[in-house]
Amino acid sequence: IVDNNLKILGNELTHTSAKVFSGGQYTFYFTYTAPAVTGNQTLYATGMSSRQQWNFAANFTVSVELPFVSAPTNLQATYSPQPNESIDLTWTDNSSNEDNFIVERSVSDTNNFVQIASLPANSEQYSDTLGLQYSTDYFYRVYASGSSVVSGFSNTAVVATPVPVELVSFTASLSNNMINLSWTTATETNNAGFEIQRSVNKNNFNTIGYIEGQGTTTELTKYSFADQTEPGHYLYRLKQIDYDGSYSYSSVVEIDFSSPAYYELEQNYPNPFNPTTTINYHLPVEGLTIMKLYDLLGREVLTLINEYKPAGNYSVELNARDLSSGTYIYTLQSGTYYSSKKLILIK
Repeated sequence: IVDNNLKILGNELTHTSAKVFSGGQYTFYFTYTAPAVTGNQTLYATGMSSRQQWNFAANFTVSVELPFVSAPTNLQATYSPQPNESIDLTWTDNSSNEDNFIVERSVSDTNNFVQIASLPANSEQYSDTLGLQYSTDYFYRVYASGSSVVSGFSNTAVVATPVPVELVSFTASLSNNMINLSWTTATETNNAGFEIQRSVNKNNFNTIGYIEGQGTTTELTKYSFADQTEPGHYLYRLKQIDYDGSYSYSSVVEIDFSSPAYYELEQNYPNPFNPTTTINYHLPVEGLTIMKLYDLLGREVLTLINEYKPAGNYSVELNARDLSSGTYIYTLQSGTYYSSKKLILIK
């Protein structure tokens, strides 16, 4: 039906409501597909008045004379990321007398098909590379065309292009006066790499590093980046860049990296230990920092730290695999601050 004033009732095309007119001509607008056989097809038209009188229009004959072209079947669409991104179509040619095949595509729905290719007779495949975008549904259909006749459409095939990089986590943590960024991807497509960007005001992000991506992979991939910076409040984001230069941003993570208010040497953990333990300490101001390990007779066993340190929170790992079991004393000296604590090694 083409005219909104018409409807199909049974096998008849009729008005949506009764029409009143005193004479003249009334036109029905509709489309008609003839059966796929040669010969004549006849359309009949009648009208009935309120007095039960019938009016007959002349019969309309459709003559099908050209060879019929069969529609292609088994249309399939597959996304191929490498070496050149494409959506590859294959179908079955069911005709021997077509002149060409017409490929149509619609983006995101099945309402707006447009022709994207005309292929020679006997074709059964096509690769679509026309402006493909990530995270998009593409619909395809194909039909055969003869000299003056076309086939019906094939089945509709749909394929979804993937998300270029599926980021499943992005976190920031503080350790040893460094901000450690970690992120994980589930899949990657044409991923050149990640720019690491930092901001202090949520508006102006500056690039501070770059990590290469894995190209295209379906494996879980973990990345990390360490930012050694001054204490403060920071925001970070990732700029993921494809090989073609297109890019997208991750969500933003925040971390507060504040200077401690006072000196402190914490008790090692675990304690007792074997053979490794961690010692945390805090420096409110910068200065030369020395940490040493002594036995109970006061003999120096190890120098763990002897360097200039900015203000911040730190941790140091003690590996005592070459030491004997027993009780030891560790000390921290920075500026005028001095502190000592005991630790116990049990093997």
